[in-house]
Amino acid sequence: MLKKMKKAFTITELVIVIAVIAILAAVLIPTFTTVVNKANESAAMQEARSEFENFNVEALTSESDIRDFVIKCQKGDSADAYYFVVTDGQFNPTPVKLDEEATATTVKYDGVDYTKLADPAGQTGNKFNNYAEQNSNVTIYVLGADGAATTETTEEGAGA
Repeated sequence: MLKKMKKAFTITELVIVIAVIAILAAVLIPTFTTVVNKANESAAMQEARSEFENFNVEALTSESDIRDFVIKCQKGDSADAYYFVVTDGQFNPTPVKLDEEATATTVKYDGVDYTKLADPAGQTGNKFNNYAEQNSNVTIYVLGADGAATTETTEEGAGA
């Protein structure tokens, strides 16, 4: 009786298949990482734009002259933060890099210091201390101390 030969893959064929899979993984993993980063950036931009629109309405109804501010949007606790700049009331959808590391209450962009909004410590004249960001991932930083001098002038004018 003749023995039937079992058909199997040779070691060479297996090594070639593994090598092809490794090459595909090496090409696709950076691509997926880029896609995920772009998706996070886009989601951050959408959240920042939404917060910009909400804050802009608040600024207009309070008759504030706040037209320049920075919006920080952070996706999760350990994720990178994205910073978006509003200049002269116009939202820039491209994330920017800060001049230096952000602190808990200030950021510095383009040589200008911005102070965290709705942080009552040290901001007695802040009109927006009661404004709460609509999204917990978003923080607004306004020029200086939220134009406290403008607010103080308004309060002095109201008392006169």
